[in-house]
Amino acid sequence: FQAEDGIRDSVASRGLGDVYKRQSSYNVTSNSIGHILSCSDDMTVGVVCVLRDGSLLLSKLLHGHVGRVRSIYAQGNRVLSGSDDRSVKLWSLEGLLPEYTTESGKPLVTLTGHSGPVTGVLLPVTPYQQWAFSAAGCSVRLWDVVQGTCLKVM
Repeated sequence: FQAEDGIRDSVASRGLGDVYKRQSSYNVTSNSIGHILSCSDDMTVGVVCVLRDGSLLLSKLLHGHVGRVRSIYAQGNRVLSGSDDRSVKLWSLEGLLPEYTTESGKPLVTLTGHSGPVTGVLLPVTPYQQWAFSAAGCSVRLWDVVQGTCLKVM
């Protein structure tokens, strides 16, 4: 496993969180275009590419949260992340590809309103792409990501 700064590590024993050396990975997922994504104590979402030879390359770090990132969900080029900073961020991987660019990207939208750490996120499938769900404690929020507003608290 090779990180952007040349650090090599193994993913066999403890998973993708090992790449961050000092952090723990809380959630790992993949998208339909061959990326593995992980979130961590370092307040980032890591985007890992599987190369043709089967090796893994940490090709992007998405920066924007100010607390550890606890949850992620990926769908195609869209990534939703939830954090201890009580926010949800929607990211696009489009434009950050090809795999070897060093850009980190900015969130498309930041959704705030939870009273505690966001521990779960979900992006619905077509035709509901303008919606997102997030969970913190005993509440679930339905968001309109186009408008950046909370539609319902459950």
